[in-house]
Amino acid sequence: MPPLKSKLVCSDCMGDPILSEQIAKDKNINTCGYCNNKNPCITLRELAEKVDIVYRENYQLGEEYPSYINSDDRVGWEQKGDYPETIISEMLEVEQSVASDITEFLSEQEQYDVVRGGANAVYDDTSFYQEKEISAGEHIFIWEEFCAKLKHKSRFYNESTISLLNDLFSEIQDLKLADEKSPIRIIGGEKKERFIFRARKATSEKDRIRICLNPGRELGPPPQHKAKAARMNPTGISVFYGALERETCLAEIRLIPGEMAISGKFEIIKPLTALDLTALKKVYLNLSMFDPRYFQKKSKLKFLRNFESMINLPVLPDDEPLDYIPSQALVEYLSDHFNPRIDAIIYSSIQNDKQGKNIAILSPVLKAGYSEGKFGENNNSSKYEESWGDEYIIWVKSTPETICNRESKGIKVKTSKDNEKSVNTKSLQLVDESLNIHEILGIQYKFKTGRISILIDDLKD
Repeated sequence: MPPLKSKLVCSDCMGDPILSEQIAKDKNINTCGYCNNKNPCITLRELAEKVDIVYRENYQLGEEYPSYINSDDRVGWEQKGDYPETIISEMLEVEQSVASDITEFLSEQEQYDVVRGGANAVYDDTSFYQEKEISAGEHIFIWEEFCAKLKHKSRFYNESTISLLNDLFSEIQDLKLADEKSPIRIIGGEKKERFIFRARKATSEKDRIRICLNPGRELGPPPQHKAKAARMNPTGISVFYGALERETCLAEIRLIPGEMAISGKFEIIKPLTALDLTALKKVYLNLSMFDPRYFQKKSKLKFLRNFESMINLPVLPDDEPLDYIPSQALVEYLSDHFNPRIDAIIYSSIQNDKQGKNIAILSPVLKAGYSEGKFGENNNSSKYEESWGDEYIIWVKSTPETICNRESKGIKVKTSKDNEKSVNTKSLQLVDESLNIHEILGIQYKFKTGRISILIDDLKD
């Protein structure tokens, strides 16, 4: 049997694609010492030297942490991480026998430096080692610089701005979740994920009657000339803000106890391409530590995992015009300059403690007008409301007779021609009998508390 350092390993035994390709390029055809097939090979020593460089760059001795023993008060100490052999096996995606031989060879090689030179062992089979933390600082700096430029220098896009955003977001479509789905996905159409909710404040009788008789127009997005600036749109650009849960859309309109609201359920008729920002924190990317751009890609991945929390921070009302500018610019980029074009963005609800999800359907897919309904504001019909316990009724004295009757905590809308259900014939449609009326009974706050100390500096000169 040849010495360990001369043992041959072939490209097919390497699961890591970059390392396998490097071995295959040498075209040194020989019999592999592990699979016994004739393939491009390198010696175990050559492979170990490649592994040693990458291993030392990326791994360190595992951090110790306290661990309570059984149910008593004794504390033991454990290490984070894995044994070197396990790490190398996963790094190379190889059989345990290959990883074991590489670890044994590298452990022997470091003995002189450890025993005589006082160096720290990195292949000690009695210790655990963990991957070093890679900072997202470079990409955070790029994003913060972009935000500062938009807020305080220039509002307009140029080639450098688009290039910067391409560097940050161009690989989103390559990211995967645990179920192999992407944070970019199709919603609406025949998909299960096609229903969303929207609510409006309706504390006065006049508001409730107006919304109930024209729910598509009143609950739909505002016309462009009335569109106010918000998190995902500047003034004058209409965006449909909704939620994936009815409770979330109520939280987003920030009512106080005693106020009322009406909510409706909409169906997304046209398939839309949506970017789910809430999914970014769970994404992964198959990366090779032998990739020269590994650190850059890992840093960007960390940035993207934390991106939603950066862009979706709570914003105080006085700061909204300025602090919303970066997210508005990002939406324009995703809608006009990104491939594939993004039609909708899903993001966490700050008002619902990130337990619910909001959705913004962007302007380019909101093209159709809105029906006024049979009983528009200029109609002279007599209208009034009654409420009996859980029952809410609007009476309309008109011909043809139209009755809005609340059933099972929902408002059922019927018209003779059913001409009011369509908000956007190309994108959205109000679901029949989906209106609910809500009275806010109370609000629960989540907060953190800190102690206040007053220190008096009584030092004299």
